[in-house]
Amino acid sequence: MKPAAIAAACVGVALAYLSANVTLNHAGNWTALFVTGDAVKAAPEELLRSETLAVTHGSPGYDGQFYHYMAHDPWGARGFDSHIDDPGYRYRRILMPALAWCLALGRDRWIDYAYIAVVLLAIALGCCWTSRLALNAGRSAWWGAAFLVLPATLSALERMTVDVGVAALCCGWALYRLEGRGKPLLAIACLAPAVRETGGLLCLAQLDRGWRWLWCMAPAAAWCAWTRWRYGPSRVEFLGPLPFEGWWQRLTHPAAYPFSRPVNEVLAGLDLLALVAFPAAWALVAWCVRKRESEWPALALFALVPAFTSTGGVWVEANAFARSFTPLFLLLGAQALRSGRWLFAIPVAMVAPRVWMEMVSPLYQIVLRTAAIVSSR
Repeated sequence: MKPAAIAAACVGVALAYLSANVTLNHAGNWTALFVTGDAVKAAPEELLRSETLAVTHGSPGYDGQFYHYMAHDPWGARGFDSHIDDPGYRYRRILMPALAWCLALGRDRWIDYAYIAVVLLAIALGCCWTSRLALNAGRSAWWGAAFLVLPATLSALERMTVDVGVAALCCGWALYRLEGRGKPLLAIACLAPAVRETGGLLCLAQLDRGWRWLWCMAPAAAWCAWTRWRYGPSRVEFLGPLPFEGWWQRLTHPAAYPFSRPVNEVLAGLDLLALVAFPAAWALVAWCVRKRESEWPALALFALVPAFTSTGGVWVEANAFARSFTPLFLLLGAQALRSGRWLFAIPVAMVAPRVWMEMVSPLYQIVLRTAAIVSSR
């Protein structure tokens, strides 16, 4: 089966899940996907007037709400930025909200669907490129469907976060670097830093092919300079000087969950499994760097990010660190596909189940409500 057809099938599955989740769990209100709260910043009144925005009162919401605001006001001209927790930080991640704004022709009533379409496009590209990687390695093209169950992808489907964009571009980077195709690599290196800061590592990973690749960061650097001038420096600092400090702190201070004891024990066990995946990943990356495997520059850089992420909310919840560090596990999985050394797939197999647990509740509710509808007929 062709990679494009597999990507289309995966997007169909993702869209079917989104439709069922919104229809059955959120009364048909698609804005619920952005997980908007009012405990940190109240939603813009202009947005409340223009659409039926689902707001959870007394909740801080989640990151997707801020990218939603940015999609309505990508240039900060309408005052939506005053409702964003840290605009100097969020507005650096402009690409996906700006694409949604362009796709919607700037019209508020189309923005939400355009943003969801951009997320589905990222999933399609990730599945297609992963499928092509598998074919190049002589394996089934259906391996491309594995992109659909990565933490960054599931987080995007549940909370409309932008990490799926970086994950998709990582797949493209691995594919085109293997094929030696300079122009697609150039495009990816220019676009990735504007999706999320860690996307800039794909540009730095190309420096082993020449210093000219550093120019690919110029567009994102110019945009970041503008956001700093407009909003001032970001208040968020995730990186610290001590390696493994944040990881060790999280490992030795397990999260407390407000559920029954058996559920809490399952979640704690999956948390531990996901955290142990990082030392395994660091060891495998060290081997790849030593052997100068194809993906080694990006692997080395993406391994440094969790190693020095010591502060902030990244390590607080499993969904946050799993989606943020998906590129590390994804590139190790690409190495497994390419080389046939399935040991490299172990870290992603360890970290993914904890995020899959996040899907249990909405899927369970979908099944219950579907059964209730069927039985009532």
